[in-house]
Amino acid sequence: MQSALARLVTFLKEQGATVLVVDIPHEGDGKTAIDDYLAAGGKLEELERRAHPYSPTDIATERLSRDEKLHAGIQELQRRWRDMPTVRQGECTDQDTAWELIVRAGEIGKVVKDGIRVRVSVRTLALATGISPGGQLVSLRRLEANGFLRQDNKGRRPEQAGAYILLIYWRALGKQYGEKGAPEEKVKSEGDNEIPPGVGECNIGISLARSQVPALRWSQPTITWHKDKHDTRHHEIKPLPRLGKKRAAIIVYLLESGGSATIAELMKRFAGEKTRPRDFRRRTLAMLEGYRYEGGRRYETGPAIVLVEDGIVSLLNNWLEAVEIHRSLAQEIDREEMGVLVKGAATLQAERYERDRARFRNRQKKKTNPEQEMSPPVLWSQRPADERAGQAVRYLAENYPECGGTEVLGPYYDAVHEAAAREVWDGYEDALRNYMRAGRRAALALDPI
Repeated sequence: MQSALARLVTFLKEQGATVLVVDIPHEGDGKTAIDDYLAAGGKLEELERRAHPYSPTDIATERLSRDEKLHAGIQELQRRWRDMPTVRQGECTDQDTAWELIVRAGEIGKVVKDGIRVRVSVRTLALATGISPGGQLVSLRRLEANGFLRQDNKGRRPEQAGAYILLIYWRALGKQYGEKGAPEEKVKSEGDNEIPPGVGECNIGISLARSQVPALRWSQPTITWHKDKHDTRHHEIKPLPRLGKKRAAIIVYLLESGGSATIAELMKRFAGEKTRPRDFRRRTLAMLEGYRYEGGRRYETGPAIVLVEDGIVSLLNNWLEAVEIHRSLAQEIDREEMGVLVKGAATLQAERYERDRARFRNRQKKKTNPEQEMSPPVLWSQRPADERAGQAVRYLAENYPECGGTEVLGPYYDAVHEAAAREVWDGYEDALRNYMRAGRRAALALDPI
């Protein structure tokens, strides 16, 4: 019902409507519909006063206030989410994935025997977390290996999104959440009826601090091509630095700590055992201060988000505005350049997924006249070629970084250069696909999943 409401609100807004949502007061143990409310003496004027703009968080809060077991399960999942390690890149990605699953559990989740069941597609998760579908699948597998969730796709139809059960041991939250009919002496065994630390400390709803911080993307390489005076093609790979998910987790930690924390406290949570304080500040905190180091030189990256003084890291009052500026400079969101709107990575990713969904929905439609619908041959264009090459490099860097530096990619790399020199678009795209497939095979051979 919650997902249907979200789709309806989105549709009405696209038609230009101003949408307000009314939560019908809950009466008794069953569901209360509008006719039940009016039959019980309810007034339309009261419903009009309760109308408010739609917000998924509001819907989650309403559901959690009505379902005590769902509320306890969400709090337990949030406690485990806070305890997740956030030192390595994959760990920060897993924490982001777990957060998006918890949010959806509050909105559309269903309480089951061993946890809360959530149905969501990999692409929807990838768009919310800001990573590729391949990287999202790897993150889900790690969470499954770590016991945070399990897949539940028995009887799933091809057009349905996958389902996951966020695992919860209900008995650990108290006997009222244990299995029905369980003997009382078993429910009250040692540690079974004690609520874990952190459960019950949060207000009803989803963690406010994490909800304030937008999903940040990892840095990525960019590739540009050029020709020299001998008409030989060369390429240059440059990094596109971004704040990334670890720095987003640091901002959340600072918000939950009252706006400030010592460097030692942050290192205990976000740094490795052998990391030195000065290295942690230079490599991790520097971009939050508005600069970064590369090749021994200092570069400004944007406005400061935190202030580091006397070993204490404090969030600035305008931290959210500064984060949005960093996202714009790093091409994560739409931006305006010389009066022209340039789409960011999030918009491009959403449009790409929408095209994929449209192709899937229309997969069984037959073309009435294939000869008329055949697209003309694509002419060679340097800028799209650079973009496709950059996509190929980012695909391997984000999903299969282990293949970097392997000799097996050499012939495929040369094939891409030869296709670019001939300026044949179809051959160039085929060469890039073979290059990505070879990198994937090499990475899986080095580190099989």
